Amino acid sequence: YINNPGTKLSELIGSVIESIGQEQFKKYLWNQVLETIKNTTKYKERLLEFIQVSQIQMFPKKDPFSTENEANHKLFLDAFINQINDKSKRKEFNIVLKQTALEIIAEKNDGDSVIADYFYNIISEDFGISKTWETVITGSGKYLDNKIVKLLNAIINIIREQGFERFYLLVDEFEDITSGRLTKKEIDNYSHNLRALIDKERRWCLLLAMTSEALQDLKKVSPPLVDRLTDREIKIERLSNTQANLIVKNYLSLSRETETDSINPFTEEAINFINSESGELPRILLRKIHYLIERAVDELNEGDSITKAFAEKHLSKD
Repeated sequence: YINNPGTKLSELIGSVIESIGQEQFKKYLWNQVLETIKNTTKYKERLLEFIQVSQIQMFPKKDPFSTENEANHKLFLDAFINQINDKSKRKEFNIVLKQTALEIIAEKNDGDSVIADYFYNIISEDFGISKTWETVITGSGKYLDNKIVKLLNAIINIIREQGFERFYLLVDEFEDITSGRLTKKEIDNYSHNLRALIDKERRWCLLLAMTSEALQDLKKVSPPLVDRLTDREIKIERLSNTQANLIVKNYLSLSRETETDSINPFTEEAINFINSESGELPRILLRKIHYLIERAVDELNEGDSITKAFAEKHLSKD
């Protein structure tokens, strides 16, 4: 779930990774890299050279590829670093491991060095390179905007390797794209790249949420994009007062000890007013209902009702 489409598509992809979780996605990347190293002789031997050179050690040499070091990448890295006594050798090891990681990630993505560099930036902290998470997820890498389709496919490949089968991407507040926050050039670039993303082979479900007005504005900007977006269209109608009362009753019932059709402590007039103040939108209605219940707990006596007057008083401050 992405609650902000960003100002360019690469930011949206960064938000996908952020939604998965920085540490979680880093773990997925390391799993991919370490599994390849373990099963590829040239990579394995390249790293083992650093602990096979003769050096005075107090303890017997340990195998970094033993099962006890498979739990996470930090155990694996420590198993090497702790056996390399020379500071310059440790630095050299980090360089070789970085080159190996970049090589593996690139191989997994048709030799694409841009994608490899993007993913490397996510795990770079483990190589002693400090990059803020914001820098990574903003998608500011050079040439990245031309690689959006490949990048999203690469992310999905990594996730699928962890055992996940389906990938759903819900982007909310898409009306931000046409609300005036972006320049005409930025909107054109965004819509062009999004159209390319939809046209190319994809193995995910993409759902964009926006207002009807935003959809009409988008039609003026990019009719071909709207044609693709509205191939399947879900229209969420505004709530009638009857529906609003039913929703409130159902949500209140979830917390009641006995089943009832009552909307108490709300009056019907209050719910109708709150629905109107919410623009007849379900999520805003429920947010305001919750807010008024909190106020009622603090201010009303037991048995009192949440009336239209009470709602008017507090929603004017909301």
